[in-house]
Amino acid sequence: MPHVSRGWVTRPPAAHAAGIRDLLIERGPRARRSVDPAGPPLIRPERTAAPSLQKPGPEQAPRSEDDGRSVAGGEGPKMIHRIVYATDLSPASEPAWNEAQRLGRLFGAEIVLLHVVAPLPIFPVEGYVPPQVYEDLIGGARRDAQEQLDRVHGSVAGSGLKLRLRLEEGRPATRILEVTTQEAAELLVVGTHGRTGLERLALGSVADLMVRQARCPVLTVRSTPRTGRRPEIRRICYATDFSPTARAAWPWVVALAQAAGAEVDLVHVTFEPVPDRHLSAETLGRMAQVLQDQGRLEAERFLEPSTLPRDRVHVHCSPGVPGEQIVRRAQEQAADLVVMGTHGWSGVVRWMLGSVAHHVIQTASCPVLTVGPASMSEAGRPEAPSNGTRT
Repeated sequence: MPHVSRGWVTRPPAAHAAGIRDLLIERGPRARRSVDPAGPPLIRPERTAAPSLQKPGPEQAPRSEDDGRSVAGGEGPKMIHRIVYATDLSPASEPAWNEAQRLGRLFGAEIVLLHVVAPLPIFPVEGYVPPQVYEDLIGGARRDAQEQLDRVHGSVAGSGLKLRLRLEEGRPATRILEVTTQEAAELLVVGTHGRTGLERLALGSVADLMVRQARCPVLTVRSTPRTGRRPEIRRICYATDFSPTARAAWPWVVALAQAAGAEVDLVHVTFEPVPDRHLSAETLGRMAQVLQDQGRLEAERFLEPSTLPRDRVHVHCSPGVPGEQIVRRAQEQAADLVVMGTHGWSGVVRWMLGSVAHHVIQTASCPVLTVGPASMSEAGRPEAPSNGTRT
């Protein structure tokens, strides 16, 4: 069974375990039984390119077999051509719209402005609500939404932003996922109202469902306006545990950093050794240091084949609770964006073990771009523009 440490499932890598085992030799059999560093190893990805992240869209040519390079995290030269921005047209969605515009301009991508008219919470039952009245209400909701979409379109007319409107009907989460697939979008941008606790449990979250099920990476943006937001992306926080989904997020870091000329903070959080009466505080401290050293070594190996200049990537390796450490590091470095993978857990497993990505999305002050298992096989890898940008 994996080790469960403060809400995060961890399995010490074999290299980590070897270093810990050396520390425990002198402690005798009892100590070795109390801590099992040679237990189930971390599921570590082989050093091969990540799976393709893109399906050709209507305006995109199919990829050839040699279109890309086998480098760190599967870096491959693919462009962000289309972004779907899903909005409920409320004032709370304004920060997400600003981020969609920023990325659209950065990559010269088309933005599909999508609004889904949800079914009304009434039913056209004979004697309760006449069907014609229901249709009139739905029609009125569509007209109001169309007027708001037209106003948004008019506000950016002549700015050079490529924008297209889509007005749909149905359950918002389902239709957003369907439209994103139909459009062959490389990125989905959604706002999150940041609900927590019982309110969130009762009302659910469209953004949360997008993160787990979308076939492309998802950029989630909190509704609270950020103070001191920079017009350009200058600092990116890349959180990784070196799992396949975390590695699949790396090409997005490279593309964004190259397009915006941004610095990157690679954040890796190691698990904390569990206190044991057979181990001294000194031994526990040495074990923690071994894990940090091995984590830093793993980061350096990961970065070796990367096309991103090494002096623009800063490695941070520390123990603690992953979600809390990622948010803290992003805040300390004044990150404009957090990029990370998510395992896409749902149901009872997710409720019991929690989700690092969920915690970061709910608490980070900056937008969070997540790459999930579904997007690893379906969505596209981005590419930094070749001209007109800083590198």
